[in-house]
Amino acid sequence: MEKWNKYLELTKPKVTLLNILVGVTCFIFADYPIIDFTALTVFFIVAYMTAGGCGAINCYLDRDIDGLMFRTAKRAIPSGCIKPYNALLWGVILTLVGLSSTYVVFGLSTWVMVFLGALFYLIIYTIMLKRSTRWNVVIGALSGSFAALAGWTASGRTLSTLPIFIGILDFLWTPGHLWSLAIRRIEEYQQANVPMLPVKSGLRKTSQYIFIFNLMTFIFSILFTVLGLTGLLYTIVALFSGLKLLHTSYKLLKSPSQDSGMKVFLASMPYLAFMMIGIMIDRIIPIKINIID
Repeated sequence: MEKWNKYLELTKPKVTLLNILVGVTCFIFADYPIIDFTALTVFFIVAYMTAGGCGAINCYLDRDIDGLMFRTAKRAIPSGCIKPYNALLWGVILTLVGLSSTYVVFGLSTWVMVFLGALFYLIIYTIMLKRSTRWNVVIGALSGSFAALAGWTASGRTLSTLPIFIGILDFLWTPGHLWSLAIRRIEEYQQANVPMLPVKSGLRKTSQYIFIFNLMTFIFSILFTVLGLTGLLYTIVALFSGLKLLHTSYKLLKSPSQDSGMKVFLASMPYLAFMMIGIMIDRIIPIKINIID
């Protein structure tokens, strides 16, 4: 059982489930009130296989630097629980089965979105950018955006404004989330020679960028309501979650430190999940706000 738990760990369940939540939110929003729960369940499974498989391949590709960082040293490969080749094979099988099943069940449009998400995460972010530029997480953040588009098209709908906006929200949220963690773990990234923004630009400059990105995230989240895409319940969630995130980001901006960075990270962790839940609840119990006539 412990061995299987390690194989599950390779799929990075927390990150993968959050990514899938974005897709599920778009699926439900597009399909409501007549939700095809069979199709939704299948989407969840194939999406987890693909994203989880990519997570396992990422663990294989990053096995050298994972072993140098305290946060990741106990992962399945660097701890010696699973051999690198077995982890790679596990990831490749999951990814290929997930991608092929997506094409068979949901068609070309959804397959393209899922494929692009995998491409950006594995090739563009993990292989090309992560070890070469301080802007790795900005460009790599595009990988998560495709989950929203995949969920929407999997419901059988053509793309529209809402899934694109959700994808942009995911993109804007990601850099501040990961940079705040990098501030807390700056020595580990230095040890592993990973050029995260805090390593290359320092805490003060990184704190400024975190505040800017989180401010853009908050402002953009309010546009959902301004443009009539969402209603009152979502707005309450967006204001509460966004102001909490901005408050911790401002404190980090005024007094940059590793502890303050960790507080921003802890505030940003549940943010995207709250926003997705807010969007779903708002769809089920619509209370519109007339801002633009």
